[in-house]
Amino acid sequence: MSDLTAIKNNEILKPFFDRNSEFDLNTFNFFDKDAVTALNWEGLEQEQISDRLK
Repeated sequence: MSDLTAIKNNEILKPFFDRNSEFDLNTFNFFDKDAVTALNWEGLEQEQISDRLK
C-alpha cells in the first residue's frame, strides 16, 4: 500500500477525501485561504484534518 493510499484510507481523513474527490495532496496550496475555504468541510473537523494533511 502506498503512503497516499494509506493517508486516503485513514479513518479521520477518509471522509474528507470522500467529499473532495478532486483534491490533490501533492499540489494543494494550504496557504491559499480561498482554496482551503472552497473545500467541502461539511461535518468535518477542518483544523484537525488540515493539520494532518500538511
